[in-house]
Amino acid sequence: MKSSPTTTLEDDATTTTTTKRRLSSAHVVGDDDEEEEDYSKKKEEEKTRKKMKKTPTTSTDGEEKEELVVGGLTEYEKEREIRLQKNRERMEALNIRQLASEMMTTSKPVGPSQRGLRKKEKKPKEPVVLRRSGRRTGAAAELSGGIDQERRDGSIVLADGRMITQGSGGGEAREEKKKGTGEAVISLTVTANEKTKTVKVELSSKFISKCESTKGDDESDAKFIEYLRQTTIEVERTTPTTSLKSLSSVKKLDLQEEDVAKCTERAVTHADFHPSTSEIILASGDKEGNVSLWRVDDEDEDTHGVFCFKPHSQYVSHVKFGNGNGIIGSNLLTCAYDGHVWMLDSERGEFVELFSGAEHDIEFASMETHVDGNIIYGGDNDGMLNVIDLRASKKKLISQVALGEKRINTVSFNANDLNSIATSSAMRKGGGEICVWDLRKFGPSSSSSNKQQKPVHQLLHKKSTQSAYWNPDGKRLLTTCYDDCVRVWNPSVSSSKPEVSIRHNTQTGRWVLPFRAKWVGDDGVAVGSMKREVEIFDAKTGKRSLRLHSPELMTAIPSRVAVHPTANVVAGCTSSGRCHVYRC
Repeated sequence: MKSSPTTTLEDDATTTTTTKRRLSSAHVVGDDDEEEEDYSKKKEEEKTRKKMKKTPTTSTDGEEKEELVVGGLTEYEKEREIRLQKNRERMEALNIRQLASEMMTTSKPVGPSQRGLRKKEKKPKEPVVLRRSGRRTGAAAELSGGIDQERRDGSIVLADGRMITQGSGGGEAREEKKKGTGEAVISLTVTANEKTKTVKVELSSKFISKCESTKGDDESDAKFIEYLRQTTIEVERTTPTTSLKSLSSVKKLDLQEEDVAKCTERAVTHADFHPSTSEIILASGDKEGNVSLWRVDDEDEDTHGVFCFKPHSQYVSHVKFGNGNGIIGSNLLTCAYDGHVWMLDSERGEFVELFSGAEHDIEFASMETHVDGNIIYGGDNDGMLNVIDLRASKKKLISQVALGEKRINTVSFNANDLNSIATSSAMRKGGGEICVWDLRKFGPSSSSSNKQQKPVHQLLHKKSTQSAYWNPDGKRLLTTCYDDCVRVWNPSVSSSKPEVSIRHNTQTGRWVLPFRAKWVGDDGVAVGSMKREVEIFDAKTGKRSLRLHSPELMTAIPSRVAVHPTANVVAGCTSSGRCHVYRC
């Protein structure tokens, strides 16, 4: 950079004195031409001096001096103006301004997706009054029919068959309908000796609730239930084929704006895919008892394919589709802290209450079903395993077994060893434990509830364990612990050292639900990340193979994940109630 010319105060004073002397001398001589010339020079110098500024600068040795600025700009500022002018000309040549304006108008909005549940009121096409039940409008139920009985959970059964259940907050009432005598007839298809026959089973269900979505209307609800019924009938049960290898073979698992929707009002606590391969349906539950079903490819502008129901009044701890067997069949099974177990019967289009644990002071924290589809194993907040036989006409709770001291977070059935289950929980003295149990050692009656059972294998952890799941071949266990590790165990080989230990930040804090890693076939592990992404690891080496992330569309931490059993589809669900479906 060129150095700017400088001047000092002494030089300035000398120049002024010299000018005065010249003017005085010219006047004394009396030469008119010379006097006029000197006078012109004086005016020119004064004019130039008015344009000059003195600005303080610092030299290389730290000494301050004054910089002469001519015309209001320094040499550096003049060069800068030249560079700016060249840049403007270059931008005009490249048409940068117009391109930037087009990008601002056509770019997608950044932020959480507004698809799915929303508070926008729908305007009816015709001025008609839509029917709404008391539960949907929040109005108090009319007690003109009288009270039939009061249940231990605080709910009231009316003489006309309705039930009023007080929510956890005490101010919200929920109305349910009872069907006749309360006996639901479900047809089961049984295969024996290569011959298929239909058997009718009497399912004792005291309460049946019509499927009424919280944001939809009667027409849209009926349309979706019919679609769900047809899809469930046509589903073909096949061996799970999704694996790390299959996910890695596709070009890319992408996330589009139409594959993101707000499915529940609060944080998603559990999620599961419908087994259908022709359509993608994702079920999810949240902290307030809402259960949602999302038809991902539904193009309806009002619902976006999201239908949210409220069968429970508290934290939903289990949402899973059946394997096609028994009473549950391929229907959706849910349970919650309120002690109720509901099944969404897609054939009838109704929620059927399979069991009420409120009479036994049971708060379900986890659940799993036997492969026959008739027996439920429910873990509660007191460390008890509750065995429920749906085929029993009256006493469905056939056994209660004490497995631990604190809440049972997950229950996982070993598909290849029907006598083996695994549970995860915390310990009263600190730390966590994963236990493998032999069901043959559990007593058939509830008298065994007071005696602590001994596990076949006990996998101790330094901190609380959030989940434990058997892989499809039934040989390895996947555990998630709050000590920043996801582990793969082979209990039959070692109960003290895992086969693979994957370092992973599990410190989700107070406001985000803890992570629960899930199997991707037999060779992969999927788990949410604090970096707002879903990570998939190799179950044999522990190395990360895939990162599913989209900073613009996934704006929260996906604490819950779900993997489709037969399609290359993975879902990440957040504490805002939004579900993100990655697919090719």
